[in-house]
Amino acid sequence: MRYAKKPMALLNLVYRDQLFPRRAYARAFELLLARQSEKQACCTMVGLLAIAHDRACEAALAHAIDADLDAGSLPDLASLREPLQTR
Repeated sequence: MRYAKKPMALLNLVYRDQLFPRRAYARAFELLLARQSEKQACCTMVGLLAIAHDRACEAALAHAIDADLDAGSLPDLASLREPLQTR
């Protein structure tokens, strides 16, 4: 993913919303921005998009993100990578 080197580019990207493959990703970014620094939120979001793309697990990751958000917690890259490695 080309934004992995400059995750802050995601913040002001004109077509950012079109990068999110499902509503769960947009919802996660909104909450990440509300609860974390912009830099941390962008890094986490770029990481989530990279996992979805590199492992072709967009739908499974969206379900995991929604589950985290519904439980009141933010997506955690380390914990989301583990179960998705076997899918």
